[in-house]
Amino acid sequence: MEDLSRTVSDIQVSLDSSRRRLTTLEKNACRSVSSEVSEVRTALKASDSKLQHTALQMRSYLKQIEYVSNAETSVDLAPQMTWLQDSLQSIASSFVDARGAADRALTSTMAYQCSVLDVGQEVEQSRGKLSQCQSEATVLANQASSALETSEYLLLDAKRQITQKEAEIAQKSTEAAAKRRRKTELESQISQKEVEIANAQRLRQSKKEDAALGVGLSIFGVLAAPFTGGASLALTAAGAGVAGYKLGRVSELQDEITSIRSSVSNLNDQISQSVRDVANLEDEKRSLQSRITQYETEIATRKSKNAEYKQQIVAAEDVKGEIDVLERHAQSATANVADDNRQLLKMKHALDQCNGEIREKSLEVASEVTLIERVAGLLGSRIGNKVKRAREFRRQRGAMERVSQALEQLHSQVPLLLPGQELQFLDVKPWNASETVVTELEDIPETAYFPEK
Repeated sequence: MEDLSRTVSDIQVSLDSSRRRLTTLEKNACRSVSSEVSEVRTALKASDSKLQHTALQMRSYLKQIEYVSNAETSVDLAPQMTWLQDSLQSIASSFVDARGAADRALTSTMAYQCSVLDVGQEVEQSRGKLSQCQSEATVLANQASSALETSEYLLLDAKRQITQKEAEIAQKSTEAAAKRRRKTELESQISQKEVEIANAQRLRQSKKEDAALGVGLSIFGVLAAPFTGGASLALTAAGAGVAGYKLGRVSELQDEITSIRSSVSNLNDQISQSVRDVANLEDEKRSLQSRITQYETEIATRKSKNAEYKQQIVAAEDVKGEIDVLERHAQSATANVADDNRQLLKMKHALDQCNGEIREKSLEVASEVTLIERVAGLLGSRIGNKVKRAREFRRQRGAMERVSQALEQLHSQVPLLLPGQELQFLDVKPWNASETVVTELEDIPETAYFPEK
């Protein structure tokens, strides 16, 4: 039982540790990933400012040169194209920063997810240990209940036997008392008969003297019979009859006393047997009472054990409830971070697309700049014919217009790149939250003209 309690206590400690760890992981993830997403947001804000500034500067400049006479042959767009190339590289750099922060955020969420899964495994291991403890506690509780039922049955049986022994003791005691009373009665009869014998013997003694007289009378009666006409013979017979009667009664009384004494002896044997029976029954009763005390002690102990096992089962059920809550928390956190990972992956994909578009326009501008430099190198101080200059001007202006349109389109898409409020465990600020992002932006160069011939 102590091992089970200690195991459940260890499981509780482990769960508390897992709960604290999960809470700490969640807080750290919210802090770190939110910080990375905030960096993404800052980088996107910077990119958006650069996009907007570059697009506006080019639109303004393109409007400005519309009013320049002979612009196709007189305006040199090389400084503006170089500025545009630098601006696009700066914008691309901001997108790279945003993507790097998104990578770090994704790495953080994946690390968080792995840690949460580790916590989930710890909780699942605790569940396994707890299930084993519950099974053992249930088995022990069932065994304790069975032993308790056995002890209670034995206790009732012992009490029933005591009741039976007490009834037998009472019966034997009653029988012994009745036999003692019968013995007393028989002894009283013996005393009475002995008194009768004594009286008869005294009467006999007193009659001994009369016996001689009787004999004399008998002789006299016989001798005098002829003279008394038979009356003396009757007197002689009467004397002899009285003496014979007394002798017969004493003999009967002695036989009766002998018979009664035999009965008394039998009663004494029966009384002694009853006394022994009662003593044996008392011994058995004391033995049963000792067993009852033992059973009562066992019942009290087993009830206490049973209560402890049941309490342990209830405690295990409580811990099981905590495990369920913690598992649901871990599962919810895992599901949430999986959603966040998908959102961050979508954001990375969108950033890659935007960066790809910027790089594509940057390459287009870079090719134009390279072409300008090559043409300028070939022509030297000469400006070239106006037809070729006008063709280069139109191509460069077209490139600037295409880049401007692309930048304006990206500017409208940038706020959508950030994950929205659907990120489950992150506090993501909306795009239009009050925030100042300081970016140093360089204006488009002033209009440059080719020198006159």
